[in-house]
Amino acid sequence: MKKDFQPAYFLNIDKSSIDLLEFNYYKNRGINILYYSEAIRMSDFREISPVGLSHKKGIQLYSFLNYLKKADEYEELNIDYFYQKLTLLNQLNKIRLKDIIDVLNIEANYDKENGLITVYDNTFQSLIDELDAVANSESKFSNYKYKLVNEVFIKAVI
Repeated sequence: MKKDFQPAYFLNIDKSSIDLLEFNYYKNRGINILYYSEAIRMSDFREISPVGLSHKKGIQLYSFLNYLKKADEYEELNIDYFYQKLTLLNQLNKIRLKDIIDVLNIEANYDKENGLITVYDNTFQSLIDELDAVANSESKFSNYKYKLVNEVFIKAVI
């Protein structure tokens, strides 16, 4: 199936540690195991107990699936995401902050008097964090996506 192959996943909701033998066995067969015991170690993991769900394993599964859903949403918030969104803006000679806010679909206010941008959206903070990480790394000079996003912000005087 080559590139059309959809990876398979098992969700292990036991609180036991990772069994490397089991993990490698399934990994060699194209099946990934996601461990609840690893997710609960993450600082942003929250156990959720929805109304009407009282079984312990059900609550664990619900919490784990909710965490994975959120992690999938955050995965898209990387330099590739912003590169795709900001590519068209880079063709302009001058870019307004409003253009960036509209293209990224974020909530923000600009205080012209003090020159401060107040952002009410984690999306933008994710971009800034990733840009900082790339800027502080050796690869910034070869990363064309970083360069483009950076150019957009320079044109917007950010």
